[in-house]
Amino acid sequence: MDIASLILPQDFTTEQSVEKLLTMVPVRKPNKTDFFRVNPDEAYQAGPIGILEIKEEREIYLVAPNMVEVVSAHVTPAILVTVITRQNVLSLWPLKLPKSDGKDNPWHQSAREAAELAKEDWINITANMHLGCYDVRKALGALPEPEWPVQTLKELLEIAFRGFIIDSPDHAVVKQLQGLV
Repeated sequence: MDIASLILPQDFTTEQSVEKLLTMVPVRKPNKTDFFRVNPDEAYQAGPIGILEIKEEREIYLVAPNMVEVVSAHVTPAILVTVITRQNVLSLWPLKLPKSDGKDNPWHQSAREAAELAKEDWINITANMHLGCYDVRKALGALPEPEWPVQTLKELLEIAFRGFIIDSPDHAVVKQLQGLV
């Protein structure tokens, strides 16, 4: 047997016969160690939408318009933007909007500003507790443009909020907030 014929080619790890499926889309702010981009295509943002956070469980629910009034004390208006990290981790970032009285939170405002900058450049955000907002840093390297997935925003939302949509007064979270369970 010719031993040289058993040597693997340089690209032996490329798998031509499989397709990686997108089965998880986290709904969260980018991690403080991540450089990320926001998809500049408006077709990849949703809002304003209503979200409800259960902080103790680290869960974010999408609230259907017919349920906003039922849980209004707990709903936050937001815009969801599509984010990708340098590690190609895709997520949806809920950018909180000013309250109905027009008051804005500096944390939320600086997050929205960072997201806007991330449409053009690789950005990183870290909490600045002394300033009361996020510090925004731009990557210094000439990093390549992100490779966005082919899924539509509708498909991303379906994956991200599978089991996390409040659309009925019978939803377990609604019952919990009303003290029924």
